[in-house]
Amino acid sequence: PVHIGFDFVEDERLGIRVFGGPNGTFFFSADDPEEVVNEFDYKNVVWGLSAGAGVDVGILTIDLEYEFGLSDMLDSDIQTAKNNALFIRAGLLF
Repeated sequence: PVHIGFDFVEDERLGIRVFGGPNGTFFFSADDPEEVVNEFDYKNVVWGLSAGAGVDVGILTIDLEYEFGLSDMLDSDIQTAKNNALFIRAGLLF
């Protein structure tokens, strides 16, 4: 993803931010190519947009992000699938 963000609060002990931007998902291979690729004809690149927010409290950081799929993952006229996902990240700031 390529995110652009804005910090609402940027203090030594507290940080609040929002971010968003485009992303691309690339399908390279699968563990069992015959089972996955023959059953579904996946596109090599799937595009989407993501948006999220995060908070830093002391040395702890938490982000919540949602990815909206813009293109279908499958090359099929019968079936469609979008790559929508929710991400929750937690970490320590050094």
